[in-house]
Amino acid sequence: MNMGRSLLVNMVVVWLLCWLLVKIPTPSFGTVFIGTIGTGLIVFLNAPYLMHIWYGSFDLMAHFVDALVGWGVTGLWLGWWLRRGNA
Repeated sequence: MNMGRSLLVNMVVVWLLCWLLVKIPTPSFGTVFIGTIGTGLIVFLNAPYLMHIWYGSFDLMAHFVDALVGWGVTGLWLGWWLRRGNA
């Protein structure tokens, strides 16, 4: 059940990101990629980093790498997907 809810939340977050990115008049691959990396940094800074400030944890770098890699791959895919008809 928890994995299902997590998948649903991730799908909603990516849908919201796509909705924001398509509002850019002519998004380039780089714009989409940097926007997605920025979203990953916001997600990282808002949850794991703020929790680390109050309750020190040993896995802060793991969360950071996970955010950059996960959202980076998402940015690569979205950069291609959102521009496939405009190239």
